[in-house]
Amino acid sequence: TLFRSFPDELYGIAGNLYGFASAPRTWWKNVLSTAQKKDFKQHRYDKCMLIKKDKENKLLVVMIIHVDDFLVTFREDYPLQELEDMFRWGSKTLLTMDNEIVFRGKEIRLHKVHNKFVLKATQKAFIDEMTIGKLDRGRLQAESLTPDEWKEFRSVAGSLQWLGGQTRPDLCSAVSLANRGAETKPKDLRTLYDYMEVAKKTPDLGLT
Repeated sequence: TLFRSFPDELYGIAGNLYGFASAPRTWWKNVLSTAQKKDFKQHRYDKCMLIKKDKENKLLVVMIIHVDDFLVTFREDYPLQELEDMFRWGSKTLLTMDNEIVFRGKEIRLHKVHNKFVLKATQKAFIDEMTIGKLDRGRLQAESLTPDEWKEFRSVAGSLQWLGGQTRPDLCSAVSLANRGAETKPKDLRTLYDYMEVAKKTPDLGLT
């Protein structure tokens, strides 16, 4: 059937080529069933968060899954080998005081403050990739944005909104107030550039 449908030996791909449309669901069903065999259960608020409790119904493991990335935290008495045997892992990084892990574009570090362990999440790599643009001469006094400036405004606002919603809530209000709908002006785009500069000067700020 393959050769009748595709008789030539070589083809040029004109668009994106992916696997089966059902692949994500098949992958997730396999992950879930494998975890459930080890007594993991889905959290009622987030189906991609799996938890496991001990015989006394106390929390033992929490596992967050995003596509093929896993973020896991566990009690010291949990036999980690069980988790390692559940899947074929591409790479594994154990978070310690001496290193950091990256999950969904966020750097996560472990600190000890006043004898308590504290997790801190930042987005230094994301901030480093942001580019601060410039307005053309005389545009700062203009009363409306050009089509290209509108495109830039949406791009910059989107980046800052993502950053603010993930690890930098201090930037959220500035992004919201800069958008004045049809009355948005080049000076509002300049405001977004200013807050992008603030982010670049404070990449170590984040959520703890």
